[in-house]
Amino acid sequence: MINTNKIKGRMAELCLNNQRIAPDMGVCSATVGKYITGKAEISLEQAEQLAEILKISKPEFCDYFFTQQLQNATAHPTSA
Repeated sequence: MINTNKIKGRMAELCLNNQRIAPDMGVCSATVGKYITGKAEISLEQAEQLAEILKISKPEFCDYFFTQQLQNATAHPTSA
């Protein structure tokens, strides 16, 4: 799940809004808003597009596009 606060913060740093991002992603601004708030699933390809638009580096990608809970689950898988 996307880290809404970090994405919104990065958008603010770059003075971007949904309307300015949407054309680069090939979707409408409402869809960008749904991706950012987690109301619509974002594909990996779309997340990579958004990361490029927001100038998010590959090492930072997980911080923006995966919640800490999900990061912890993948870093420390439980055995069945």
